[in-house]
Amino acid sequence: MIEGSQTSTRAGLLGTLIGQGAELRQRLDRLNAQAATGQVSADFAGLGGGASVSLDLRPNLASLEKWQTNIDAAQTRMTVARTAMGGIETMTDWKHASSHLSWRFACRTRRPRPLISRG
Repeated sequence: MIEGSQTSTRAGLLGTLIGQGAELRQRLDRLNAQAATGQVSADFAGLGGGASVSLDLRPNLASLEKWQTNIDAAQTRMTVARTAMGGIETMTDWKHASSHLSWRFACRTRRPRPLISRG
């Protein structure tokens, strides 16, 4: 009789371990899905008590996404303006260097004036 009770205990324990293993596998699959998608759950039922918080934060999230879109657009405009200003600066430097070189060239090629006028 003792052997029979040990067998049933072992079978019960084995059944419990198999059930817990299957539950653990489901939990692992759910956590892998959360890690892959960045979402806690596919629906509000999976959020439990956090569902109301998620619903409350959705308008704020939409507002923040609009702000981010505007910031991105402004950064693009700033990059274009910065590039244009750099081009203008380069052209100004070139123009200044060119006029300086022209003046130096003109000074070297000019004929000297005679000191005594011929009359």
